[in-house]
Amino acid sequence: MTSTPRDYPVAIPGPLVAITAERRSQYPQVNRSQSSEYALHTGDVIILMRLSQFRLIYPEYNDLDDQSLLTKLRDKFFPNMKLEDFSGLLLKEDNKWHDMSGFEIYDNRADTYLRFGNYAKAIDDYNRALRIWPDYPTDRWKYIFTTSKAQSYLDITTVEKSNNNIYNFWLKNDYPNAKPKEVSYSVQNMAIDCASKKINTLSYIGYDAKGNVMSSYDSLSEWSAVIPDTISETLYKGWCGN
Repeated sequence: MTSTPRDYPVAIPGPLVAITAERRSQYPQVNRSQSSEYALHTGDVIILMRLSQFRLIYPEYNDLDDQSLLTKLRDKFFPNMKLEDFSGLLLKEDNKWHDMSGFEIYDNRADTYLRFGNYAKAIDDYNRALRIWPDYPTDRWKYIFTTSKAQSYLDITTVEKSNNNIYNFWLKNDYPNAKPKEVSYSVQNMAIDCASKKINTLSYIGYDAKGNVMSSYDSLSEWSAVIPDTISETLYKGWCGN
């Protein structure tokens, strides 16, 4: 890449809108490839996105008017910068947005959350990225863990969270050692109730290696308790924390 950072604003993980070279070391979540790709010059202020873009990615700030939001961001990240200078940079309408890099940064951080078993934070970042770049090509099924029989993947596009803290999601399980007449892979709709620490399998479909349905059911079973040291506990921790 030959463009300098000044040519386009880019998003970095977290609700940051600006960063200087002398403060870069404070943000270790920006990995080496990102730091080198968007090399910063000492003393330069690199505005990473316009205010309108920030609002699209972080709708939780919609209750604040522009001036209040600009003040909050300036006070948090650049308290020594004049508010009018900071506001002017974020309100510039001629800033260019680097779509590919912006999506990949949020997508990469979400992948990292998944690897560390934090599904809720991962989905927050996937949703932020897909809200701005809905047509960006990315894997729908994201790997989350391996058991003795299967590799499991989470569908990041269909996760729902209710107001009473229940997560509804789809899992895909691949069985690499399945025999010809056994289920080769399956998808199941599951729900986790964080408040009561319970789990439910809502539906299940099992397929053979050619994609033919071998078995399916819609569950009318009752919620069951999350059992320690089982897949249900892994899922519970991923959605609800420890």
